[in-house]
Amino acid sequence: MAENKKSATETTEKVMTKYDKKVQKRKEAELKAKKEKVKSRIISTAVVLVLIAVVAYFPIRKSIALSSAYIEIGENKVTELEFEYYYNMAVNTFVTENSYWLSYLGLDTTKDLAEQQYTEHITWDDYFQQTAVNNLSQVKALAKEGKEAGFEYDATADVELHNETMKTEAAANNMPVKNYVKVLYGEYATLKNIKDIVAESYYAVAYYDHLYDSQDVTDDEITAYYNENTKNFDSVDYKLITVEADLPEGEKTTDAEGKETTADPTDEQIAAAMEKAKAEADSKLAVIDTEGVLTKNAKYASVSGYYADWLFNEARKAGDTTVIENTSGNSYYVLKFENRYLDETKSVNVRVIATSTDMGATIKEEWNSTGANEDAFIALVEKYSEDTYTKTKGGLFENLTASSLSGELGAWLLDGARQAGDVEAIAVSGDYYYVVYYLGQGEAEWKSSIDATLRSADTEAYVTEITNAMEVVDTKGKLTYEEAYAAQESASAETSTEAAK
Repeated sequence: MAENKKSATETTEKVMTKYDKKVQKRKEAELKAKKEKVKSRIISTAVVLVLIAVVAYFPIRKSIALSSAYIEIGENKVTELEFEYYYNMAVNTFVTENSYWLSYLGLDTTKDLAEQQYTEHITWDDYFQQTAVNNLSQVKALAKEGKEAGFEYDATADVELHNETMKTEAAANNMPVKNYVKVLYGEYATLKNIKDIVAESYYAVAYYDHLYDSQDVTDDEITAYYNENTKNFDSVDYKLITVEADLPEGEKTTDAEGKETTADPTDEQIAAAMEKAKAEADSKLAVIDTEGVLTKNAKYASVSGYYADWLFNEARKAGDTTVIENTSGNSYYVLKFENRYLDETKSVNVRVIATSTDMGATIKEEWNSTGANEDAFIALVEKYSEDTYTKTKGGLFENLTASSLSGELGAWLLDGARQAGDVEAIAVSGDYYYVVYYLGQGEAEWKSSIDATLRSADTEAYVTEITNAMEVVDTKGKLTYEEAYAAQESASAETSTEAAK
């Protein structure tokens, strides 16, 4: 894959750096390859030897891909098989998350990624190489730190679930499993030889979760963060009337073929319509209390950008009114501020059993017959739940917010009549069937949100630190992204210098 995709850009510096030496080695290898081509022409009469070489190439090539170091990350020798796994994961993830925007982004997955530009100096192949190396570095760093810390996690169930998923998806795509795995993870991949790669990635994720859960976030830190970011957590109540400008139709014209078209209103027509709308909006201030639509518990992020800053201004007082113009929408907003406050709605804590088939009635019956308490439910999580995360924590989910809950599950959990110890079977989008054990209310939503933000920031900072400490060595000179990104950085620096003149 990467070896057939040469970078179109090379960087030359005055000082012979370690990177330059690496590029020089690559050029020497290319020169040697050219000599080998000349040599092969000279001995082209040895047809039998050539045929033998071709037959032997594939098993030898596969053996090298599975055993020798393709790149090195820290103390880890990464094979081509493993690199291809992470490279293809990077591509597949990006394509899945941006499927609607690929053409806009200039990415055609049916063509060679090395021949398509991500930026002027960076190809899409370079981009995915870097992503693969970054992800590999993070996994290797987390795995190393976890083992040194004595963290234990058995990924057997994760690997089994992964393999079952591959079989299910292969069948859905009418493909043999071995072919589907190669399409997803690279030409040398099989369920058997990527087993350890998959297991290590799950171990790394588990250790990341462990680091997240281990962060010590104090009430003082939460309060300090809230005081610095009140706008992001407070709520407001307000009344709104929207007055639309009555824009006239533009001039109608008929072309030579008899097709009639209507032109957009002129600037003068728009200005006149907006003037009338402004007068109407001003008059609506007197009736905002009776005609205004009341919105309660609105967060800054959910409010229109045209009037969010006015509503969340620290100087705002109950009863304040205003009229704000929407120039792009040819309208006016008539507003009355009612109140600003910190919503103290509580989050909820639950335990969950997740299954791919509807076993709710069976599980509830067994729960009733084995004690009908929390311990009995935890035992059933171990027995029935097919979701790895729930199994490792006894199905525990803490501080779920109303904004993260929807449908039947959300309605049941947020029901004011809910009592600790309630159990219910609920289907979720037809993909999973949940049996839910309600534990009770958790922290206030705003508090749990800040707690999560601080935990994530601290965990990310630590993971970034240990990841950056992993030295990447391009053992065989197959990677092109370093050179491409160096060229991009150099070009950006030149542009900045020119702009400053």
